[in-house]
Amino acid sequence: MHIMNFLEKQNSLLTDTADKLFHMTRENLMQARLPHFYIPAAVQTLTTGTYDRLPLSIRQRILSSEPMTAQEKRSTLTRLEQIIRHRLVTATLPHQMRTTKVENGRVVFTVDREFEAHLTVMSDNMSDAWRLLTLHILVEDRETGHGKQLVHPLQVIYLQQLVQSRLVDHPHPLQELYSVMHAFCLSLQLEVLYAQTLKLLEERLDNHIRVEEYRQGCSLSLTYWRELSSTQGSSTGSLTSKTSLGYRLTVQIDPYGPGRPLNLVHTPALPQKECEVAERAIRTEQLSMERLLVHTIYLRTKTRLSNLKQTLDENLSLTTDKCVVSGSPAMLQVPLLVPCLPSEQLLVTVDTHTGFLTPHVPQYPNCSLIPDIHAALNAFASSGAPTHSSKLTDLISELRYWLMCRRTEKSLQHLAATVHERLPLMYDSSHPLHSLAKHKVFVTFHRHPNYVLIVAVEERSGSKCEVDLSLYLLLVKEASIEDDPNDPSVQTALPRSYMRAYGLMPLDTFLCSHGPHTKLDVTESSVGAATTIAGSSKRRLRDAGLGEPPCKRVKVPAYFLPDVVQCVALCDQLCPLAHINSQLVREGVRSGGVQVEDGGVGVVVRVVGLPPTPGLPQDVQDALSASLLCLSVRVQVPQFRGVKCIVAEYIFSNVPFGTVKESSSLNR
Repeated sequence: MHIMNFLEKQNSLLTDTADKLFHMTRENLMQARLPHFYIPAAVQTLTTGTYDRLPLSIRQRILSSEPMTAQEKRSTLTRLEQIIRHRLVTATLPHQMRTTKVENGRVVFTVDREFEAHLTVMSDNMSDAWRLLTLHILVEDRETGHGKQLVHPLQVIYLQQLVQSRLVDHPHPLQELYSVMHAFCLSLQLEVLYAQTLKLLEERLDNHIRVEEYRQGCSLSLTYWRELSSTQGSSTGSLTSKTSLGYRLTVQIDPYGPGRPLNLVHTPALPQKECEVAERAIRTEQLSMERLLVHTIYLRTKTRLSNLKQTLDENLSLTTDKCVVSGSPAMLQVPLLVPCLPSEQLLVTVDTHTGFLTPHVPQYPNCSLIPDIHAALNAFASSGAPTHSSKLTDLISELRYWLMCRRTEKSLQHLAATVHERLPLMYDSSHPLHSLAKHKVFVTFHRHPNYVLIVAVEERSGSKCEVDLSLYLLLVKEASIEDDPNDPSVQTALPRSYMRAYGLMPLDTFLCSHGPHTKLDVTESSVGAATTIAGSSKRRLRDAGLGEPPCKRVKVPAYFLPDVVQCVALCDQLCPLAHINSQLVREGVRSGGVQVEDGGVGVVVRVVGLPPTPGLPQDVQDALSASLLCLSVRVQVPQFRGVKCIVAEYIFSNVPFGTVKESSSLNR
């Protein structure tokens, strides 16, 4: 039924439309005529190609306005810049936004490492609000964000709308602009630092640092050197407020000055000068938590080492060569001896991860005293007790003696001798060895096992870095624990692993190194000047009657001990002749002792007279004594042989036996 009605309605509409069109063509169109052409419009259009007589209503709705000329633009922008400058002069600006740039009809406010805002005005009316054109966020994260934009464009648009709404009705719109954007940028910087901290924890630092508290838009607190903090708390026996907080770094928005940049708070507090230096680390172009931590730990390290330096300077009585804190990372250089090579100094550094003091000697990385010094250093740094200070001083003294032993080894490395820190010596309570210094170095001779050279080392009073050396020659003999010390003839079958000490003779280093033919040691600048030796009167080299120039002192490295080397070499040369001379004296042979030969070419034992020989007639013995001019005993090294041999030389005025060589004319 409905379909029939719809079709009938459509049919009636079509019929009515056809009827209307038929009546229009028959009645209305028969009377229609074309209008006359508009001659002025046609002439203007055909001649000029334009038509400017359109009604204003049509022109405004359809046609665009004519563009401004360059001169009009220039004058308009100049006038607009004048208005902007006037507004800036009369407005109240935050001092952080004093860096402005007015150009192209706009003012650009730039706050370093925060934001950049472009503003303009719409008229010269002072009551009109500023118009915010563009907004740029200058906060970057080059470590985790790779320099990408940290704020989404939609967020920037929202910020721009928010700031524009604040600029409309506020009495100080530019200050409100800075307050809103500064708070947002500081919150964004804290977020960047927090993200970098989490990345450091995940990738490298592990449990060495920990985020204690992060309040979004307020502060970020993290602790470092946590092992050191727990050690200090256990060493003191009670957790004070300073110990419980540990070493903490807090980056926060200054509660007393919201307009200021991010503020650093150090716990425990750093000195004022170091705090000012630490503030620069967060005001750099690159926002980096790792750099901030490294800079803070460097300052903390330098402070700890400076405090330790003052203590060591006082305890070690250093006057000239004092301890030095230098380098990055900071390092404390403690001279142990004077002079001291850089590789022989005790270097103290701070482990940047744990905060513990770490000592080492570069030339001797496996020194056995380093673990004890490491423990004493950290115990003293944690508590500062006098007992730990004295223990540290004693350990440094022990290291100094140990270093002297190493110097002795290095100085004697090319001689036929071995250096020992201790020997299995046996001696009674009355032996002179008890009166020697506590620290001694024993030098045994390869060719003379019955002699031991003792180098006694003792710190000089008033300057512990300078040591005095005393040399002694000890006569020893192999023995076992069961041998009779009073009767050497009583010996057991036990292995002789000990040495029994007998005579001890002190050595004068000056006499050992200066013989009758020793040349004078002078410097180049003092040739011909007066020289004093062993308290004798001054004399000039030119008056000494020497036919050759004076000897110049040979420069030796700091580790070389010339007196010890000279004495060891001299003892190695004199020991066989001294033993022979003692045997000659025991047999009743008269000798002149060990003497230096003419020209200083060597040493010799000259026999003055022969002893009576049993079984030899007296007249023969008298004739032999009368014919003997000289009997000399020397130690020589034959050519191309490295073994020393003892040579006895007899000189006769009348040889009692025929010579073995016909060509020889000498009575030897």
